[in-house]
Amino acid sequence: APLSDVVLYCVCPCLKQGVALLGTSWHAHPHCVVLVRGSNPAAPRWHHKPLLEQAATAVLKNKEARNARIMNKALMCAALLMHSSSTTPKLFSACAQRFASLMRRGELNGRVLVRLAWATAVANQNPDCQVPAGQGKAATKTVVRPFVQLLLEALKDKSQSIAASKPLYGSLAFSLRIWAVTLPSLKVPQELVDLRKKESHSSTVSDTQKVVTRILGSTPSLGLHKVQSEVNVGHGWFVDITATGAAGVKYAFEVDGPQHFAANDSTVQLGNTAIRDHCVGKLGYLVVNVTADMLAGQGIMQTNKSMADKQTLGAIKNAMAVAAGKQQ
Repeated sequence: APLSDVVLYCVCPCLKQGVALLGTSWHAHPHCVVLVRGSNPAAPRWHHKPLLEQAATAVLKNKEARNARIMNKALMCAALLMHSSSTTPKLFSACAQRFASLMRRGELNGRVLVRLAWATAVANQNPDCQVPAGQGKAATKTVVRPFVQLLLEALKDKSQSIAASKPLYGSLAFSLRIWAVTLPSLKVPQELVDLRKKESHSSTVSDTQKVVTRILGSTPSLGLHKVQSEVNVGHGWFVDITATGAAGVKYAFEVDGPQHFAANDSTVQLGNTAIRDHCVGKLGYLVVNVTADMLAGQGIMQTNKSMADKQTLGAIKNAMAVAAGKQQ
């Protein structure tokens, strides 16, 4: 999408948050950190790889831009839209060391820490940090510690304030679900385990998901059995539909709407969807993404059931073939 179609929400030393930059204005402030979205802050995310790469590289090169707010924005943006970029690990490594110092001094509040946890978990990053071996001025030696463990210790200290906000403990629970799979030996403080238990799974099954479930269970040619909807496959990960195929292959079908992809490119998964698939895959399932682009439109589903079923079956077969190809 051309830059004139998006608003770049920026935070940098020379601009106020929320200033709209279009066209050449971007080049005047190369150290800005960008979140690329639609003109509405709540709109779906836009994907513009060259611009994102430039912004991430600018943060790496410009120490002036490394305050907590800018780094947090940069990491969240990288997790959401740059999860396949080679720049992302470098960005997290550079920012983690700075955040480790801020956490040691107790300068980060619960909201910032939860957002940092979300970005770190979604991007599947855990860089090592050099931290003092002791407390106070007497701590002259340093030791290497994983960033996520340092982050959990800081979150523990803010657990009471986080517990008072459902969006915060819900976001933290998502991060903990990720780490339960990607970092199974991670030592999670009991205070955070209790926070995770506060989260409840709310299942809203869409009409499209119901159609896909019905076809999966009523089409012998697919060779599937034990078709179930809204299944907890482990560590609180709920899958839209599960089924067992030939040779005992366990399938996890996810019926993904547009909100799971970049608004301007339906082939680009958002980071939170990509890490979901990664975690479910590590739990022993072959993830099959049945996307809105593959399925029959709602109009056809309502007016011509047989045609809609035929198109949906074709979409399912295509999605299963794509998933099998990725596995190989």
